[in-house]
Amino acid sequence: MRGRRLLLFRGIALFMSAALAFVSAEIGIRVWQTRKKAAAQSTVTPDVHGCFPGYETPGRGYESQENFPPMVFDAVTCYRPKPGHVGHGLKINRQGFRYPVDLDEPTPADTFRVFILGGSFAFGAGCPDDATYFRIAETKLRAQFPDRRIEVICAAAGAFNSLQEHFTLITRVARYRPNLVVFISGANDAYFSTKGQNALDGNDYLAYDAAIRGCIDGQILPRYYHGQVFRDPRAPFPPLYDDYNCKVRWLIEKVAYNTTGRGQTIAAVTPTSPDETADRFLYVQQLNHSWGRLQNVPTVLLLQPTISTVTKPKHPAERTIHGAHTAEFHEHLHGVFTAIRQRLGAQNAIPFHDLNDVVSKLDESDCFFADWVHAGETGQRVLGEYLAGILTEMIEPGVTPTKSP
Repeated sequence: MRGRRLLLFRGIALFMSAALAFVSAEIGIRVWQTRKKAAAQSTVTPDVHGCFPGYETPGRGYESQENFPPMVFDAVTCYRPKPGHVGHGLKINRQGFRYPVDLDEPTPADTFRVFILGGSFAFGAGCPDDATYFRIAETKLRAQFPDRRIEVICAAAGAFNSLQEHFTLITRVARYRPNLVVFISGANDAYFSTKGQNALDGNDYLAYDAAIRGCIDGQILPRYYHGQVFRDPRAPFPPLYDDYNCKVRWLIEKVAYNTTGRGQTIAAVTPTSPDETADRFLYVQQLNHSWGRLQNVPTVLLLQPTISTVTKPKHPAERTIHGAHTAEFHEHLHGVFTAIRQRLGAQNAIPFHDLNDVVSKLDESDCFFADWVHAGETGQRVLGEYLAGILTEMIEPGVTPTKSP
C-alpha cells in the first residue's frame, strides 16, 4: 500500500512538474513575442514631418496600429476574425465582419449593401476604422445618396487567398443577400506561389500540419502564417493561444525528434509557375462570377496592387521597402500579375479593375504603401475614392460594373 502511494505521489509530482514547465514555456513565449514586437516597432522612425511611411498623422504607422483581431477556428476557411472583438482602432461585429454595427438579415429594401472580400490589404490592416478605404467610400456615398442607406462591409481576413474568399462568400456572406460583392484579390495567391503553394490544394492554412511534419521527418516545409513560429523563431506571428492540443503534440514530437541527434533541413522551394497560378486564380473568379449570376448579385474583382507590381514613381520610403525583397521575388510577382491580367483581359464575363493602374497614376510625393503590400493613410484615401466611384455606378439604376481600360 505504501509503495502504491509513493508511486502515485511521484506520478502526480511528475505531472505537476510537466504542467508547470508547459505553463512557464507558454508565458515565456508570449513575453518573448511581445518584446520582439516592441523591438520591431522601435526600429520604425518618422520622417522630418513626424509621419511614418504611408501615413499623414504624426505618430501613426502600420506597426503601431495593432488592429489585427484574434482569430477563431472555422471549419471551411480554417480561421476568421473573432466575432465581437473590439481592439486598437477596430471593431468586429457579432457576425464576424469589420463593421461598427450588427447587420439585419437579409438586406432591408431601403439599403444598398456591399461586401468586400480579400486578405489583409482588403481588411485595411494597419489603419483604424475611420481611416479605412471602405469607411471613406461609405461616408462619401451616404452624402451623395442621402435617401439611401449605404453599407460597405469588410468581410476580409489576413492572409486569405482567393479560395478562402470564395468559401467566405458562399458560407457567410451569401445569406445576407447583398446588392454587390467586391473582391480585392490576387496578391496573396501570387505571394504563396513564390513558396510553391497551390491555393486549390489542401487546407493547411495555419501551417500546423507542416510544422508538425517538420518535427517528425526533419524536412521543414516552406509554409506561412501562425504555425511558422513552431520552427522559425524569427516568425512574427505567434501560434493561436487556444490550440494547446497542437502545442502539446508539437512539444512531444520536437523533444523526441531532437533526442535522436539528427539535424533538420529546409525543404527546397520551387515556385509555382505564373501561368499555373493565374489559371487557378481565374478558376476561382469564375466560381465567384457564377455564384453571382445564379443569385442575381453583381460581383466585381479589383486586382490588388503591391509594391512589386505598380509602375508608380516610388516615394523614398517606398524605395526602401522595395529594396527589402530580392529582384527574383519582384520578377516572380510581375510574372504572376502579367499572366492574371492576360487571362482577365481575354474574357468578357468577369468585371474587373486593376488597382495597380490606379496606384501607378500617383507621383513620387505620394507614399501609398506602408509596407510591401499594405496601404497607409494616403493609399486608403485613394482606394476609398476610387471604390466610391465604382459603387456610384452600381447604385444608379440600370448601371452595371465595367471592366477597367
